[in-house]
Amino acid sequence: ASGRAEAERLALLDAIDDAQATADSIAAHMGYEIVRVVELSPVGSLTASRTILESAEEAMADDSFEPTPVFGGSESVTSRVRMVFELRPLTEVEERAADESNGN
Repeated sequence: ASGRAEAERLALLDAIDDAQATADSIAAHMGYEIVRVVELSPVGSLTASRTILESAEEAMADDSFEPTPVFGGSESVTSRVRMVFELRPLTEVEERAADESNGN
């Protein structure tokens, strides 16, 4: 994988981890536990990359196109995700644990 693709992959994984941690905190604060992830989808970053790529391809197809000099530097890659979770009240979790410890 290219350096850019690897950076995008890592940014996506970071976005998933951040969303999960935020959801865990919110759910716990409200007295719930996350049961499972119902839906997970990237938001925005892939579309923007395609648009930039398409523009570059169009520019390269133009006979008057001259390559742009490339200089060293850094590039920032960010990613966003949309996650939907199934929640369960913590009282159910606590009751189930109590039942299991009592042999029920």
